[in-house]
Formats: sequence, C-alpha cells, structure tokens
Amino acid sequence: MSTLLVDGQNLETVFSHDFAATNELNGWTVIDNNNDGIQWELMDGMKGVVYNGNTTEVAANDWLISPSFAVENGQHYIIEYTVAQRGAFGTDIINVHYGSEVTTSSSTLLIEEKFDHHTGMVTRRCHITAQQSENVQLGFNIVSAASNG
Repeated sequence: MSTLLVDGQNLETVFSHDFAATNELNGWTVIDNNNDGIQWELMDGMKGVVYNGNTTEVAANDWLISPSFAVENGQHYIIEYTVAQRGAFGTDIINVHYGSEVTTSSSTLLIEEKFDHHTGMVTRRCHITAQQSENVQLGFNIVSAASNG
C-alpha cells in the first residue's frame, strides 16, 4: 500500500498517510495474526508498505492498522487507498475494516477487495457514515493463499 486518504463530506482530509514518501510505520500497528513470521513491512526498493507472500507456507492473515483519527456523527467519509499487486501467482484479498479500536476480532468489515494476478497499481474507494463522534481506525487484513508471491 502506498497511500491512504480519508476525506470528509466537506472535502477536508481527516487522515492521510503516504508510505512511499515517508517510508515509515510510526503509529501504525502490524499484526502477524497467523504467526508465520511474514507480515506487512517496509522493504528496500519498494514504494510503500509491503506484504511479501512469496515464501509463505500458510494462508496470509496479517493486519495493518492505522493510527486513530476523529470522525463526527452523521458525517460521510470517503476512504481512498492505493495498492499494487505484483508477482503473485493468484488473487490477493484485502479486507478493509473500520472501528473505534480495530483488532483481529473486533471491527466492522467495510469491503473485501480482490486484486487479480499482476493487477499493478490501483486506487480503491469506499464510503462510511459515522454512527457517532469518536476516534476510529482502519484495518487492512490480507488473507491471500499460501505461497502467493
């Protein structure tokens, strides 16, 4: 993933992060939920945060969770993120979650995104309406097949 933007209905940006420009994960949470030693990471020569499933022996179940940002009750938000799928043998699946505290067992699934073999760089968007004023997080859970690199 290279960029993430969250824009409110008045077109104000309430959260943004450009992994390609900052090349850091400060404030982000990375969880290797299947305990296989493979997880979202920064890699030399790659622009953005990467999940390298090339050598996995089990299906991916790994999380990248954003820092918290504020939303207001009843307001609409567009979540926009850019990902690239390169070199995989099959489809990669990223489930995008939302919640006041995103964990591997507690959040709302917004959308399941499938990225076919050699999709390249794509920007995807989804919509949320805040149900209350609160701080929230976004979680990106990759659940691709084993050895999909």
